[in-house]
Amino acid sequence: MKVVLKRFKFDEKQVQGRAVLYDDNNNKILEFVTLERPWLDNRKNISCIPAGVYKVEPRWSPRYGNHFIVNDTYPRENILFHIGNYIGSKNPKTGTSDSDGCILVGTEFVDINRDGIIDISASKAKLKSLLKLAPKGFMLEILDIKE
Repeated sequence: MKVVLKRFKFDEKQVQGRAVLYDDNNNKILEFVTLERPWLDNRKNISCIPAGVYKVEPRWSPRYGNHFIVNDTYPRENILFHIGNYIGSKNPKTGTSDSDGCILVGTEFVDINRDGIIDISASKAKLKSLLKLAPKGFMLEILDIKE
């Protein structure tokens, strides 16, 4: 299985992307959107990872439950696909971003908290679908497509 993630909107607060999960016959089986931290020279906890090809595997942790980990991100580690809605804006419940350099997945781009910064919706449902359709993980290809 393979996910192709096309990052298309880059600003000082976040990176927006559109992703597609393909089965082993290259059939499109799931589409989703992503939010990541902005590109800040791959610095730990504040930057997205570089474009490239990565192996992604399922993982469980007390903090995120079932999710995915992106492998071979040296010198970075623990880059995850997990639930969350906010990157550039702050989660109203916690007052912080929902990511420290990971990839958030969702259904669509929306401004949930009406602060003028794009968030993503239905993250939990979309990650659940991704886990169900790709229980053994997938190869991830990240492309930077500037509009």
